Formats: sequence, C-alpha cells, structure tokens
Amino acid sequence: MYLITRLLVAPFLRFEYYLGAWLEFFGFLLKAQTWSRRFTCRFGPWPLPPSSNISRLAIFAAFHGPEVSLSNLGYVSCLKNAGFQVLYVHNGPISSSSVAQLQPLCLALLERVNLGQDLGSYKDTFLHLQRFGWLQSVEWLLFCNDSLHFLGGNAGSEFSVLLDEQLSLIEEPVLAINDNLQFWRHIQSFFVAVRSEVFISPDFFHFWRSYLPLSHRYHAINHGEVRLSLSILNNFPCKLLYTSYDIANFALEALVDKSSLGVSRLFIPKACHAIVDNITSRISQGFASYDKPILDLSPVTVGGSGCVYWDQLIPLAGILEGTNVSHSCALLFPVLLGMPFVKKDICRHNVFSLLQVRYFLDFYFRVNPNTEPGLFSEILRSFESQGSYLSYCFRPRVALRKGLMYRGFGIPLAAMPNYGNRNN
Repeated sequence: MYLITRLLVAPFLRFEYYLGAWLEFFGFLLKAQTWSRRFTCRFGPWPLPPSSNISRLAIFAAFHGPEVSLSNLGYVSCLKNAGFQVLYVHNGPISSSSVAQLQPLCLALLERVNLGQDLGSYKDTFLHLQRFGWLQSVEWLLFCNDSLHFLGGNAGSEFSVLLDEQLSLIEEPVLAINDNLQFWRHIQSFFVAVRSEVFISPDFFHFWRSYLPLSHRYHAINHGEVRLSLSILNNFPCKLLYTSYDIANFALEALVDKSSLGVSRLFIPKACHAIVDNITSRISQGFASYDKPILDLSPVTVGGSGCVYWDQLIPLAGILEGTNVSHSCALLFPVLLGMPFVKKDICRHNVFSLLQVRYFLDFYFRVNPNTEPGLFSEILRSFESQGSYLSYCFRPRVALRKGLMYRGFGIPLAAMPNYGNRNN
C-alpha cells in the first residue's frame, strides 16, 4: 500500500490538487470576482474606515461552520483586551446568533468567499485597508487565524497583558508567537504583528498585490507564509514570544531551584521518548533529595519512567529547535511558559497522541481557573473528530490536503502498529 501510494497515487493526487486549485481560481476570475468583490459586511464600518483613529488593528481570519466557537470568542476577546480593534473575516456564511455574539467584540464582521484559505483572507482584507485609508493612524497591524485553539482562563488573561506590554515596549517592528527553522527560517503566519514601517513599505504592498490566493495548502505555505518571511519579514528584527530557548531557560532555572524533578513525558512529542532515554540525567541518580515532579499527574509522572528531568529537557529543547516548534512544543509552551494556545492538528500530524492531549487539557483546565464553561469539551471534541495520523491511511486524497503527504510518500508501513495481523 505504501509503495503504491508513493509511486502512483501520490503524484496523481498532487497534480489533481494543483489543477483543482487553479481551475477554482480561474472560475472566480471568469465571474469577475476579484479581491475587491469577495466580501459581505454583516456589521461595522466597511469599506470606509471609522471616524475615530485606530492604533492597533487585527485581521482575524476564521473558518468554521455557521456557529462561532467558544475558542474564537475567547481569542477575539483577548485581542480586544490587548488594545486591538478586530476585523473578523469568516470564509463562508455565518449565523445571526454568531453575529450577535461577535458584535460586542469586533469592529466589523465580514463574510468572504472561501478562496485561498487564511492567506487569501489576509490578502483581500489588507488590500481593502490600504485602498480605503484604514492604515493611516495604525501603529500595529496583526495577522492571525483560528488554526489554534485559544485555551483561555488565567493564562489567557495574562497573555492579553503580555501582548499589550510587548507592543508598547519592544523596539522590534515584527512580533510573532513562533518561528520555524525547517527548510527555511520563517515566521508562523497564524500570529504575526507588524509595525507601520513594515506594512507601509512598497515591498509589503507588492507582496500582497501579487500573491495568488489559491485554495492549496502547500501553495499558501511556500508562496505565502515562507515567501513573506524570506522576502520581507526576515529583513526586520523580530520579537518571538515563545521559543525553545525559553523552555531551556525554564528548565535551567528549575534545575538550580532544585524543588522539582522535571516535567511529565506526556507533554513531549511521542517520538522524543527514545531520545530522552539516551540523555543521561544526574537528577535521576539522586532524586530522593527532590520533592516531586513539577506536574503531578499521579502515577504517570512519578519516577524516572514518567518524567523528563530538567537536565534532560535542556538538550531536548535544542533538538526541538530545528523542528516546527508550534507542533513539537505545542504542549510544553502552555505547561511551562503559560501560552494560552495549542495547534489544532498536533494529533493528526502524529506529534502527540489523543491520550496525551486529554491529559494536557485536564491539567490545563485544572490549573487555569476562570475558563469558559464548555470550552474543555469543545476542544476535546475537535481533536477527537480529526482522529490520528493512522486515521488517514486509506484516505490518501484527504491526507494530501491535510498536510500528511507533503513529499508525496504517504504513510509508511513503519508508522502502522502491528497487532498480529500482518507479517513484518
């Protein structure tokens, strides 16, 4: 199955995916539906700007059903508390009840034709803002989307304060949650704020003017997210809010403090357990002098087998630095650094198991009071509905479009567990 997928099926599916994206794009052109005609305003000033000045403006690109999620409502509320006026751009129709929920939180709500995913939303909205003079008084322009769950609670409130402080104090003209060193160093497009010196530059405008909003995952990554960083954002100093270096610093401080052993293995990628086993720990040789692991999830964290010791986590953070940290550190960032976000596809991409995510959510909502009722169930259902990596073994078309066959090799035999029903 793996060889057939690799040699025959994957090339055909890649061609079909690109062809379908281009045909859809040309279909919109034939209807004369350009970037200036893809919006329907549900409330708020549009297309002309409001009479009052705006210093911080956020473009929030969303894609969900007609009903807005609790996660998105909390996310938008957090941005509002950080001083942002939010343009909520939904790729598809949205219900009247959701409009009523979003109206107190957003400056405007726009329904958009679903073309080009989140990068397409960024393009269309930015060109509108530039054309109609919205950006004249704006100091910070934020591009963000709902590819992350907003976890809320005390950590969410603290993040809004942190974001407000950082935007007021930092000298860097670019601020982002994470970057990615894989293949090319690029800033993750799900949350990046740029100061006026960046977004008024001719290069920035030219990038969005020339970007083709294809509904194609790899086009959006390579020609959108990566190209934006390589051609523009990497030329400016950037402040990152959460990095593997911060995880290593946390571990170093905890190592000096000697009040805990380490962190549960449930919060590191499942592929890293063997790596940790090969990192010698001095703490494990004399842990009787320590109290207990920092995260007490009962028997799974007690003892060496359930714990990544602090002196192991420091080199592990250096290894994770070269990965997509928004995935590989998806649970460590909230647990150790208080980041109130988690990527939605970490189970689907085989980084964490559903069991790990369940334990993580149980821990997070236990230590972060004041969370929205029902948010725990909503997020857990989202992960469970996607399934795991192996859920896509016999769905190659879906796997390709979800990013599980980026190089066209499908799901290898080695990734499939053997429960006695096949020969090795």
